[in-house]
Amino acid sequence: MEQASQSNEEKRPYHSRVRQRQAEETRRHILAVARELFESHGYSATTLEAIAEIAEVSPKTIAAVFGSKRALLAAVINPDAFSTPIKHLIEELRATEDPSRQVSLVAQITRQAYEQLGS
Repeated sequence: MEQASQSNEEKRPYHSRVRQRQAEETRRHILAVARELFESHGYSATTLEAIAEIAEVSPKTIAAVFGSKRALLAAVINPDAFSTPIKHLIEELRATEDPSRQVSLVAQITRQAYEQLGS
């Protein structure tokens, strides 16, 4: 009996390449939907529920993958595509909890990104 309970406790790890690929596709789709909604409606007007509905996932899935709306925005903004000053602003955005500071940082990042793209 004891040996049977030990074997139940020692489960082998589950790794599925198909599931990993599906999870990455879901993540990319959520990012694409979020980017589109952030651009068309703005950050504050875009809800996780709206993103979830269009991406055809649950809000809990978005929370599990990204954690929060702010973290989702940080993932949408690819810091590797920008200059060092913008990267620093993005890192600060990821770290701050203050909503008014978040809005200010998003505005600064947007302005600097447009300036960088224009030059």
